[in-house]
Amino acid sequence: MKKLASLADYGSSYWQEGKAVSPTIEKSLLRRVAESSRTVDGILRRMVEDTINVERFIVPAPGYDEVSEASKKKVIEFLRSPNPDDKGMEWLEEFVYDFYLFCEAYWEMCGSADDNPKDTDKWYFGGEFQALWHVDASSMYIIANNKTGQMSTDPLDMCYEQKVNRDKVQFDARKIIHIARFRKGRLYAKSPLVSLLNIIAGQINLTGYLTGLYDGEIPQQILNAGDMDDKKMDRLIALMQEQIENAQNPYGIIAVNVPKGFQLEKIMDSAESGKFIEALLYFREEICGVFGMPPSKMGWATPGKLGSQTDMDDTYYDVVERGQDKIEKALYFGTLASEDGLNTPDAYIKFGRVRPKQVKIEAEANAKNARAIQVNRQEQIMSVNEVRIKFLNLPKIDEDWARDPQLISPVLSNRGGTETEPEEEKEEEKGAENIILRSTVPKDWPYDNEKNKKKS
Repeated sequence: MKKLASLADYGSSYWQEGKAVSPTIEKSLLRRVAESSRTVDGILRRMVEDTINVERFIVPAPGYDEVSEASKKKVIEFLRSPNPDDKGMEWLEEFVYDFYLFCEAYWEMCGSADDNPKDTDKWYFGGEFQALWHVDASSMYIIANNKTGQMSTDPLDMCYEQKVNRDKVQFDARKIIHIARFRKGRLYAKSPLVSLLNIIAGQINLTGYLTGLYDGEIPQQILNAGDMDDKKMDRLIALMQEQIENAQNPYGIIAVNVPKGFQLEKIMDSAESGKFIEALLYFREEICGVFGMPPSKMGWATPGKLGSQTDMDDTYYDVVERGQDKIEKALYFGTLASEDGLNTPDAYIKFGRVRPKQVKIEAEANAKNARAIQVNRQEQIMSVNEVRIKFLNLPKIDEDWARDPQLISPVLSNRGGTETEPEEEKEEEKGAENIILRSTVPKDWPYDNEKNKKKS
């Protein structure tokens, strides 16, 4: 590795040479804020689920025509168990959560010969790739080993530091995979929560105040009339409508049964208290706007106030797809294509479609193609090769039967996959031309009349 130096950000006091650089706002604070706010935590969880809970494909990487069987096997085994602890998608869920919360995330690569010289707190990657671990982004710091604030390109220098309570461990550049977006300067990214701290603080304080007034979710109105005749019911509805129309704010109105009928009560002690709920909804919409999450997806608002549902969904899925693209590249360049990782540069892990509208359109198009293929082959309009190229995007088959539209494929003519003449068919298969899967019926099918009589 060559030593490089750039003066792009030189002159800032943002770093000290050879020391772990502290971000402008501690990431541990941002994590506590996210965990304290049900709104932020709920949005992040939903984004994580929508990002990774889709089908994943192993496709040829850019510049490759196909994925070798050896590479495919290694990638499948890696996805099944990237480390001894994670047998599902935990390693990816935590990584994506950090990515959306901090706009940066970390993985630690473990090799078969990792070096920890003289029992120091320094770790170097070595040997063959063995496991990939998620590292809490709030505990990770970057070491600037150059006067210009860069990480060092010298393999002997430490480039990352993890602090957990009073303990700390340092890693070389090969041990850590770090991705970031919206970087401020050269090192750390800028979390969307930074611009929302006042909004979230107000939301948390207001939620605590409302919880003190009422233990539970505050209703707008509740009707519990019980058994009443039509006159009493009409009177009840009229009173409810009058109360709602005359009140400054309808929140907190409740109708309850009493021994001699019903009565209206207000849970909140003033109309001003009801306005706090409007403020709470405002806070939620502000937080959703920064993350690109439509409030209606969280059950907090209806479309129309912020645009149509279609426009809001498109905006949200734009954010998710950009996140998927970033994570795909991190997996490829950090693990798959890396000589320190799996060393499978021909394989690329691709996330499936996340937009429900696209999935629906694709399914409809596939159904139309299937019908077109069926008609063109049955009517002997197109050959097998023409169908493969036009509809299936597959290469040609270098066989005579695949070029002639009037010849049916061996799969249809003989279920074994090789061509045979009709007179060469086995005796027991005569009369069974319409059977597609021979193994699904008894060997002596069809029954003759004598067998049917005996069975009946």
